[in-house]
Amino acid sequence: MMLLAFSCERDARDLARLAQFYYDGQAPDPGSAIPLAGALRGVGHRRNRLLRSLALVVSVAVPVAFVAYAEHVRNTTGVGWVSALGALVGLSLVIAVTVVARSR
Repeated sequence: MMLLAFSCERDARDLARLAQFYYDGQAPDPGSAIPLAGALRGVGHRRNRLLRSLALVVSVAVPVAFVAYAEHVRNTTGVGWVSALGALVGLSLVIAVTVVARSR
């Protein structure tokens, strides 16, 4: 969900820059506004990009750590609710990575 929100936010910013160049009169048509808007992509958003990337890493690292913990518990006590929940979290990570990889 976080990755989807970041990509939608990026696309909304791109569209806003394009509209700004077009409606400010800096570009005569939308086709000529695209290169102008592309040149400004990401300007002034390094800190936000860093924070978003950090949040994305944490959102993946926490489930991976939980899966590792669930595997440790399973090896110690046998199969239980923690192991089952860990398996579901692991499966959801695999599905999410597959969807992201196929969309690129």
